[in-house]
Amino acid sequence: MFWSPRQRRFSEKGLTVSDTAERKDMAHRAHAAFSPVEAQTDAAASAETRATELMPEAVELKPNGPAAAAILGAAMAVFSLGVMFVWSHSWGDLAEWLVFREQVGSVSGLSTMAGVIWISTWALLTPPLWKRNVPFLWLTAIAGVLIAAGLLLTWPPIAQRIEF
Repeated sequence: MFWSPRQRRFSEKGLTVSDTAERKDMAHRAHAAFSPVEAQTDAAASAETRATELMPEAVELKPNGPAAAAILGAAMAVFSLGVMFVWSHSWGDLAEWLVFREQVGSVSGLSTMAGVIWISTWALLTPPLWKRNVPFLWLTAIAGVLIAAGLLLTWPPIAQRIEF
């Protein structure tokens, strides 16, 4: 007889309460073996080394280049959206060209072109970054600046002051 759904799940997996207690105890000991104090004193150890010390059967880490390409592509798309927004307000011909659907106006063209720029930038950056590890701090900084600039360019008080 089962007293709770949790006990039912344990019994279906062949576990008892003592098995889960042992697993929690092992996880607690593994966490205690690598405390934050040790992490500060052992700053020279790489993330891969620490991961393999805790889990010797750990899976090999993959390069983050393709993810970096996707993030940079998205940041470029946001920046290009801001630039096209400013240009569409400065040049009437571009605003007319960006109207893909009459009900939506130039927003349909802006979002479509931003999507095209995202996919093409992602496709162009993926091969050179395929097997590389990109420093995520720099990637985050560059992407953050591009996204912030793109969003600021879509803000009307700023976009109206920029003229070409």
